Amino acid sequence: MKKSLLPAFMLAFVTCCGIFAQNSPSKFGNVGKEELEQNVCPIDSNAHAYFIFNCGLSRFTYPQTHVRDNDAGENQGFVLETTKHFRIKILDESAFDWANIEIPLYVSGKKKEKLSSFKASTFNINNGKVEETKFNKGNLIFESTSENWETAKAPLPNVKKGSIIEVVYTVTSVFFYNLDKWNFQYSIPVLFSDFEVEIPEYFNFHQNIAGYYAIDRKTERKNESLDLTYHWQDFNGRYSNTQRINFYVDISEYTGRNIPAFKEDSYLKTPKNYLSAVEFELAYTKFPNSTLKYYTTSWENVIEQYLKYNDLENSIKVGFLDDIAKEINNKAKNPYSKMELAFYNIANHYKWNEKNSIFTSKGFKDSYTNATGNCADINLCLVGLLQKLGLEAYPVILSTQNNGFIKQTHPSLSDFNYLVALAKIDGNDYLMDATEPLSIINQLPVRCLNDKGLIVKKGQANWVDMLKDASYKSQIILTYELDENLEAKGTYSSILNNYAALEIRKNIKSYTSNDEYFKEIAKNNPGIETNEYQIEGLDSLNIPVQMKFDFSYNNAVEQAGDLIMLKPLLFEAMKQSPFKLSERTYPVEFNYQNKDKTTCQIKIPNGYAVESLPSSINLTLPDKSAQFLFFTSIKDDYILIVSNYTRNKLLYLPEEYEALKEFFRNMVVKQNEKIVLKKL
Repeated sequence: MKKSLLPAFMLAFVTCCGIFAQNSPSKFGNVGKEELEQNVCPIDSNAHAYFIFNCGLSRFTYPQTHVRDNDAGENQGFVLETTKHFRIKILDESAFDWANIEIPLYVSGKKKEKLSSFKASTFNINNGKVEETKFNKGNLIFESTSENWETAKAPLPNVKKGSIIEVVYTVTSVFFYNLDKWNFQYSIPVLFSDFEVEIPEYFNFHQNIAGYYAIDRKTERKNESLDLTYHWQDFNGRYSNTQRINFYVDISEYTGRNIPAFKEDSYLKTPKNYLSAVEFELAYTKFPNSTLKYYTTSWENVIEQYLKYNDLENSIKVGFLDDIAKEINNKAKNPYSKMELAFYNIANHYKWNEKNSIFTSKGFKDSYTNATGNCADINLCLVGLLQKLGLEAYPVILSTQNNGFIKQTHPSLSDFNYLVALAKIDGNDYLMDATEPLSIINQLPVRCLNDKGLIVKKGQANWVDMLKDASYKSQIILTYELDENLEAKGTYSSILNNYAALEIRKNIKSYTSNDEYFKEIAKNNPGIETNEYQIEGLDSLNIPVQMKFDFSYNNAVEQAGDLIMLKPLLFEAMKQSPFKLSERTYPVEFNYQNKDKTTCQIKIPNGYAVESLPSSINLTLPDKSAQFLFFTSIKDDYILIVSNYTRNKLLYLPEEYEALKEFFRNMVVKQNEKIVLKKL
């Protein structure tokens, strides 16, 4: 009896590209003396280190070319094999961290990626000769860094100023859909980067080049074949059959040269959104004698997949909260108060374990009993309680700031890493994150302020704006005078709303006492002494935080003969602009709108007259999205200063950077201009 191999083909396949493609410009260990003597990066004289080269190859293999009819075990299946080979020049001590190699390995249940080979060395010049210090593979450290990730760590030895480190390793993965993106750009320059990917005809991947620097792409198609042997037995004996299968492989090679370092500036949520890279996403597979299977589908299918995985297709089962729901129903006067009581009940019960996930780590009852869990444990429990109270409520899955943007054109569940709760009352949306007990409804932690979230609800997919109505409001009043020793003495008072209130609450609560917080203020502002402080609204989350204290400041005044000079905003003046790059190739991303107002009332000391005041100005950006108003006046024996900064826009494109940078530069200069008083 002769058995056909083709039905088994989707379980047994191997490419015939059995060796690492020679896309690296140098063999491992072939480090020249001239490379070690190089002490400046050829494309960036300010660099602390640079990649001499960074090369990689991803290909599909199947280790078993012999298949047995009783062999349905774990050894069968496609393997994605990725080899990376790089060489880095260390120019000074500040770059030593580049010698601490970390390799992420994905874990899902009992399956995980494996570091199948690893080789690394450090090269130095010793007595005029190249000296190699090899890394002992036995010193590899494997550390569980999250529920789905393990990290292999290799601290390379004998790293010095001028060293070259070289690493080559291979990761094998059964998650063939998880073809990782290849980064061409890092925080250090890259002289040469090359990535080759070999994809058999049975896989179709979307391939997308991202970033601002030119990446070359070459493609070719080649024919391959493999011999696959099937073994079976019956009552008559044992048999085998070998069949040759012909197929083609599409090869794409991506190359970048002289790519500058990605220089981080302020107000950037994560570099990964803008680094030059090539990204891959599995669209579908089509094996012989099998139907086409789609992986990139629709957002509706992503939601359906998520609901099935979490067993949430009908409702969130939180029967253990029946007594709490009954108590809330007895107290609440309306749907909003039901939502509010439910939110604070869950937020104050749990302690977040600081792990992000869209999947629960254990059963709802177990996590509630232990009063700890990841964000999905906590917020799905909240959604369940809201539903039990008769409210329309859903989970919302999102990507945190450091995880990057969700690409809405490519539906994929794997891009999400966080979950919050949504309630709908009288046509209004209310977002909640019970991992943060100091937040209020519609005030998510800053980590969640990242574009849009997907509402997990059957039917048409809908998105919710995670940045809607996010604002930061502060009002500060400084009232002071100069004593006979020209020391500023007076009163500080502030009213903080929205994210300004959340930030100050979290800051103060991070200290063991309020006294310790005020000691830190004095430590960070030399010359200040504070006393007689009052704080209101620290624990009442739905009202502003109001703070008041008396202060003395002995660094307020500079003297020059019969003149004294004073920065009127004292310690509230901006010390420097957050924007320092001569050119920025990626957007400026603010978390929320701003309204910051500081008012100063300064008593003119006896025996002095005003020689000069900073001039009043009114600055605006070309699109009127931000304004800085600085107003000065004299009334009776007092100098009045008002500094008012407002901004209602969250995203500024690279072409708007120069105007924004100049706006902040002028604001800093103006806030630090001095009042000049002359002795009579």
